[in-house]
Amino acid sequence: AFDLEGRMRPGSSYQNRVVLDAVEAFHITQPDGLPVLKLELEQRLSGDGPFVRSSAFG
Repeated sequence: AFDLEGRMRPGSSYQNRVVLDAVEAFHITQPDGLPVLKLELEQRLSGDGPFVRSSAFG
């Protein structure tokens, strides 16, 4: 419901919004037999900092 500048689009409804910084890679898969998607993100913290991996289903 948001455009690339973070403004709500006319006629859209409010949704949760996530801002992603320093994303190195992302992967989307669908587990066998399940009607969901799994999103995995790899981010690097503070320039040369450690990688952080996050995942969620939706």
